[in-house]
Parts: sequence; structure tokens; C-alpha cells
Amino acid sequence: MNTPQVKETRDDILRKALGEAVARLTQYAGPDMATWTWGSRHAIIFGHTLGAAQPLDLLLNLGPFATPGDSYTVNVGTAHWSDEAPYQYQQSSHPSMRLIMSPGDWTRTQLIFAPGESGQVGSPHWGDQIAGWLQGDYRTLPWTADQIGQAAEGTLTLQP
Repeated sequence: MNTPQVKETRDDILRKALGEAVARLTQYAGPDMATWTWGSRHAIIFGHTLGAAQPLDLLLNLGPFATPGDSYTVNVGTAHWSDEAPYQYQQSSHPSMRLIMSPGDWTRTQLIFAPGESGQVGSPHWGDQIAGWLQGDYRTLPWTADQIGQAAEGTLTLQP
């Protein structure tokens, strides 16, 4: 507040700031305060390379998905500001792979990829790990020959 003729108290300044914040949130997020969540404002879209062009974005990009975190949290979810969509924080980076390894027992290695193991549209692994990634889940990585054999969906043989 800048009123040289009146000395504001701390409470005056806080009351004015809170009133302005509520007015702005009501304008951009609606009147129901129960919907004023970070996830409703902060979302990620997993963009396919060809999804940069419209209307392919509607077919190839996955999301948006509400996400927690920001640039300064363990679950990093950096977002950028857009004048075209104020108070809609489109997540612009994310941990694409989370990995937990146990050198004492490599068979306990766990990981998850976002959005999935395949970028090929139509593959069963295209976007198949999004739900787990959003929830902070992991998958155990097959490590031994027996584990790999049991988990394998097929074999690809490359010949010269």
C-alpha cells in the first residue's frame, strides 16, 4: 500500500493483500475455494515429437495431468508462466526416469519412466507408466537372466 497521508498497520496491509489474492484467484480459478489446488493450476503434457503441430497434438500428446511439485521440490515439476494463460502453470520439465538401485542386491532395482518405455503411437508401452509415475510408484527391473526371461514379451534378433 502506498498512502503517504495514512499510516497502515501490518494488519491493514495483510487484509488488503489477502483481499486482492482472493479476488484474483476467484477471477482465474472460480468462486469455489475447494477447487483452488496446485494440481488444478499445474499440469504436465507429455508431448510427442509430431504432436507439436495441430491437430496432431490432440492425437499424439498425452495429458494434461495434474502434478505436484515445482522447481524447488524433490518431485521437480518446473513450470513456466504464460501471458496467454495466466495462473495456468504448464509443467515444462520433469524427472523422466526415477531409479532406485541397491548395490547389495541388484535384483531389488526399481525404476519408472515417464510417460512409458515407447514413443511409438499404438505400442502397448506408449504412455503405460504415466499413472505410476504420477503416483510415485516404481517397477522392479528384471536383473538376472531368469528374471529377464520371465518378463520378456518377445525377442528381437538383429542380424547383419
